[in-house]
Amino acid sequence: MLNSIIEQLHPLYNARSTAMIGLSKRFMSVGSIVAQNILDGGYTGNFYAVNPNSAKVYNDMKAYPSLREIPEDIDLAVIVTPAHVVEEAMQDCVDNNVKACILISAGFSEVRTREGKELEYEIVKIARKGKLRFTGGNCNGVSSISVSMHALLSPTRPEFGNVGIITQGGSPGVAMMGWTKRYKIGVSRYTNAGNEADIKMHELIDYYTQDPQTKVIMMYLEGIKEGRGFMNSAKRATKKKPLLLYKSGVSELGKKAAMAHVGAMAGANEICEAVFRQTGIIQVKNIDQMVGIAAAFSTQPLPKGKKVGIMTIGGGWGVITSDYLGEAGLEIPSLTNNEIEYISQYLPPHWSKGNPIDTTDGAFSSKALSDIIETLLKKENIDGVVLIGPGMREAFAKIHYLPEIRELASQQEIELAKELEKLLDKYQKPILTVKIYALEDSPVIEDLKQRGIPVYETPQDGVAAYHSLVKYYDYQKNNF
Repeated sequence: MLNSIIEQLHPLYNARSTAMIGLSKRFMSVGSIVAQNILDGGYTGNFYAVNPNSAKVYNDMKAYPSLREIPEDIDLAVIVTPAHVVEEAMQDCVDNNVKACILISAGFSEVRTREGKELEYEIVKIARKGKLRFTGGNCNGVSSISVSMHALLSPTRPEFGNVGIITQGGSPGVAMMGWTKRYKIGVSRYTNAGNEADIKMHELIDYYTQDPQTKVIMMYLEGIKEGRGFMNSAKRATKKKPLLLYKSGVSELGKKAAMAHVGAMAGANEICEAVFRQTGIIQVKNIDQMVGIAAAFSTQPLPKGKKVGIMTIGGGWGVITSDYLGEAGLEIPSLTNNEIEYISQYLPPHWSKGNPIDTTDGAFSSKALSDIIETLLKKENIDGVVLIGPGMREAFAKIHYLPEIRELASQQEIELAKELEKLLDKYQKPILTVKIYALEDSPVIEDLKQRGIPVYETPQDGVAAYHSLVKYYDYQKNNF
């Protein structure tokens, strides 16, 4: 069954030819936005337009009156017609052996009318008869790294990478795609399931689980339509890769909104949380935090335990980080006398002489900072490191009256970023960083992210990411 799902959904993400049904001449229409994302996104296949009422459509593209007139077989159809025309469009897909479909059009079960539900039923019946799988309706599309496809109703296109996104809602999906850019991580697949009229969330999980280009899965969920299938797929996923989930619809108002949005029964929150724990899903508090956690999984090795080393350029943030680590059940081991003696050669006499290592006013030599971090990483009872204060030296130097001082500070920050990248590779222990303050659009912060070192805005976000790495390691160790 699992292999069958992989085979059925393969054309959705690997289409060599794509046709948009319903693309018109209108600028700023749904179809024009999706078409422009496909054209600008570097799609490697052939792209066609179908419109029986016009020979020319958006951007002066040639339009064919039907799929039959296109001079090659079509793997994937993108339907953007009004709802009342979708039956005809879906039948055209079946008649011409289209293998997969993205149904962006809305106006089906989500509107909660008898007409909408009946129309969705008829569309599904046509697709099933023709063995055609489709995502939607009422969805904002699909992205896929393997063919550089961005069939998206979205103002942003993600960079390509190793994070897979599955979402029931289009706007949370857009937010997730946008926030991946903040963390400099890329997306392997993006799928908005919409109403799940045909392809269900658990089938998407199965596909992503088997996908070698996806390292971590992020999911936005409003309700579970097929509970047993969802649980089984989630268990299969977490055996191989982390599955992060944000579930909305936890309040009564949220449950009503979920039903109105994608027709999803949100379900009892306690039951859902129990399912997530049993299956190894990492449930998160908000979508922004989820993307930050995905950045850690995307770039870092898993810690082999709960013991954390901290180095901070500013004591208070180190105390706050320690609080969050303690609340999460993580440990902060002490330093040995030999380690304290070694680190003391780099720092003023009044440094903290413990873990967290507060460098006080001695945090200006990149060699000193990298040697101190390596001292932590060398320790057998340290499983990973949190560095607090990247970009601070650059920010301090900006207020200096000598431009050469500003330049020197930036160079030192870049040197530290290079050393952190080497240490990450050498010790295979996670290194996460947390800002105290950094310049807007700091090149130093961007350089760290480019080198695979996540940067978090607050200790809470950094600890949430680190704790998630530990939880997933523990889950795998105890269950497989």
